[in-house]
Amino acid sequence: MRLLGFILITMLSVTVSAEDYYVSGSISNITSHAGGLMIMIEPDRKVPDNCIGTPHNWMLIPEENKTMISVALTAWSMGRGATVYTNPRTSGYCIVNQIDPYEG
Repeated sequence: MRLLGFILITMLSVTVSAEDYYVSGSISNITSHAGGLMIMIEPDRKVPDNCIGTPHNWMLIPEENKTMISVALTAWSMGRGATVYTNPRTSGYCIVNQIDPYEG
C-alpha cells in the first residue's frame, strides 16, 4: 500500500530534476543586471549540483548570449518548462551555457 501511495504521489507531483550540470523545470523568476539575465527554476529554486552555492540560486545568462536570453524570456513568458545546462561554478553566479525549452 505504501508503495502504491508513493508511486501515485510521484506521478502527480510537478516534475523538477537536478543533475550534475543541468536542471529542468519552469522558469519562475527573472531579473537583469549589467552582466545579463538571471533566472530561477521552480519549484524550490533548484540548481544543478555544479551550481550549489550560487547566490539565492540565481543562474546567470551572460549579456553577450543574446539568443539564449531571448529563448529564456520567451519560455518564461509562455509558461513553458526548460532544461538549463550550466558550467561549473567557480565564483559568483552559476553560468548558463544552454537552454532547451519544452512544452509542459
